[in-house]
Amino acid sequence: MSDEGAPSGGSRTATAYARLVVALRWPILIAWVAATGYVVLEVPEPAAGPSDLISLVPKHAPALTATRRAAEAFDVPFSAEVSVVERDPRGLSVQEQRRAVNQALAIDRPSGGGDPPFLVLPVTNTAGAVPGSRESSTGVISYFTFPPAMSVEGRMQAVRHYMADARRAGAPVVGRTGILPAQLHEGTLVEDALPYVEAATVIMVALVVGLMFRSLGAPLVTLATVGAAYLMALRATDRLSDATGLTLPDILKPLMVALVLGIVTDYTIFYASTMRRLVTSGVPRVEAARRATAMITPIVLAGGVILAASLAALQVAQLSFFRAVGPGLAAAVLVALAAAMTLVPAALAIFGRALFWPSLSPGDDGSEERGIAGLRARVARVQARRFAGLVMVAVCLAVLAVAAWQVPNMQLGFTSIHGLPSDAQERRAANAVGRAFAPGMLAPTQILVEGSGVGDDAALARLQAAIRRQPGVAAVVGPAEQLAGSDVAAFRQGDAARYIVAFDSDPHGAAAIDDVSRLRDRLPGLARSAGLASAHISVAGDTALADDTISAMETDLMKVAAVVLVLNFILLAAFLRALVAPVLLVLSSALSVAAAMGITAWVFQTWLGHGEITYYVPFAASVLLVSLGSDYNVFITGLVWQEARGRPVREALARVAPRAAGAIRTAGITLALSFGMLAIIQVRAFWEFAFAMATGILLETFVVRPLLVPALVALFGEAAGWPGNRLQEPEPASAHGD
Repeated sequence: MSDEGAPSGGSRTATAYARLVVALRWPILIAWVAATGYVVLEVPEPAAGPSDLISLVPKHAPALTATRRAAEAFDVPFSAEVSVVERDPRGLSVQEQRRAVNQALAIDRPSGGGDPPFLVLPVTNTAGAVPGSRESSTGVISYFTFPPAMSVEGRMQAVRHYMADARRAGAPVVGRTGILPAQLHEGTLVEDALPYVEAATVIMVALVVGLMFRSLGAPLVTLATVGAAYLMALRATDRLSDATGLTLPDILKPLMVALVLGIVTDYTIFYASTMRRLVTSGVPRVEAARRATAMITPIVLAGGVILAASLAALQVAQLSFFRAVGPGLAAAVLVALAAAMTLVPAALAIFGRALFWPSLSPGDDGSEERGIAGLRARVARVQARRFAGLVMVAVCLAVLAVAAWQVPNMQLGFTSIHGLPSDAQERRAANAVGRAFAPGMLAPTQILVEGSGVGDDAALARLQAAIRRQPGVAAVVGPAEQLAGSDVAAFRQGDAARYIVAFDSDPHGAAAIDDVSRLRDRLPGLARSAGLASAHISVAGDTALADDTISAMETDLMKVAAVVLVLNFILLAAFLRALVAPVLLVLSSALSVAAAMGITAWVFQTWLGHGEITYYVPFAASVLLVSLGSDYNVFITGLVWQEARGRPVREALARVAPRAAGAIRTAGITLALSFGMLAIIQVRAFWEFAFAMATGILLETFVVRPLLVPALVALFGEAAGWPGNRLQEPEPASAHGD
């Protein structure tokens, strides 16, 4: 038998590395088994991250500053972080409403002259109490304000005791709600679902790899490598956290599951598919392992480094959440890369053809595989022609552009509450607030007015009336109510006044965020018209914080995207020793990501009617998709560049495309399914993220890599390798042979 049509070897460095790894195959296998066993048996579980998730809010957000200033200016603080909702659609009697108020006042009243442990502010929808309420005398919402030093667990325990006391008194308590309990519930759902995500992903990997190779050994090696890489990655991120003080949030553990399992499986497929072609061509086991390792390792190394560098680039973000996530995921990728580059080649050298049993029996010469490859080769020769490349480029670009058309219409919002399952008490209580009051009463916005002019009662009343007329505003309470006879300095104290504004939509949603952004822009003009030109005005509350966070994230997205694209270009240029091809590859990946985001926006905003996308989903998905796109582009172009050392680039493309088709398709499907498994988590943000990632990866798998990238190479030919000489037109075949 011959090895005609088998992949050629790699560079001298890659060949030397392959010889070393294959020679040390048994020590490598034993070392990984020992290290994995040590992690499982001896290393304690990583300490749990903070129960209050790493904040996505910028540290210097104007809304945070306004919140601190309001707390300093008023003796009666106001916060909507946690609230308890009571509602009876048949109506609450005067006695029931009085009981709710008295329960809150009993907590508010200091005992023994000391400061109260926390405050509760009850608000009823009795006619006229809250303008804009949809019902009358049916609901009570009690807002909790806690001292900063109080732990999250202490806060939630106090809320549970409060609800238990209310229920014992016969109150129709719907439940607790607010951004804090919603985030905690979200984190619990993620932790509870993590074992199912892991199990489902492992089963999926075994099935896909087993079906591709029609064997038992290949999926076993894949799962062994995946398991070792994942366990070591968890340990590596834990050590990184200890060394840097950065903590990978528990909510992102499923992301690490999908990422590590997906890329290790892909790299294993690249190695194993190459090994299979070699052994079916008659190459002996050890030599086949050396040649497969020499050819695939540079490609895997380049792809893994690009992915890790792109994730590490999240350090340039201003949001602490992403600065913590980036290094942790980059470390996980490097561990996975190390496992793929050592353990997989060692297993190939040890087991050889046995990995592909029973589909590849000892006497099998691979004729069936070569028959399929012949058909693919005939298709690839047509695809490699310049005119066909031009047509294919035009079609692919049109398809991706149409898919990306919805990106400018994407609306971003916070979905921590309404993204929970429909039976979650946080969501049910929020819906009850929307029915009994205005939806914005779930988390009202504070407008703080400070400085000269605050003593002008008429000016404050004019400003309140002007705020009430703004689009999206359902209700405003403020100094006008205090002037009507209240003795509580709730809305005006010293040289400060404040207004509590409820919008007519979900205060964490895109519509309310747009409303508060527009109101912020108009407030200086409204104040001047009301006679408060010299006053300082600021806006606090969840909606304003969401506006600040989304603005910061949009800035981060532009900054991180620029860094990631530049890194991808530089690393691709170094790997391919060219400038033209990296530009084409990076632009094709960027367009593919835009198409995935456009499809995601249409599905969730329009078709499913959610009206918005969770604000961090486009950011995280875009960074990962660009990086993973370049990772796979390295595979196809790396093979073409290797093959083009001895033949014209279009001929090299025609030879490589059919060889790589099966591995690319299986790797892409596996990675898409790995991220798709995140939809097991019953949280809307994970559904959106899983869909965006799976869509983007499938676009790369079935449009960009098999169609657009080869078409671009066919269209540009040797010019794709400019200014390097790796794609220079070779001398005639008579001089070199074929």
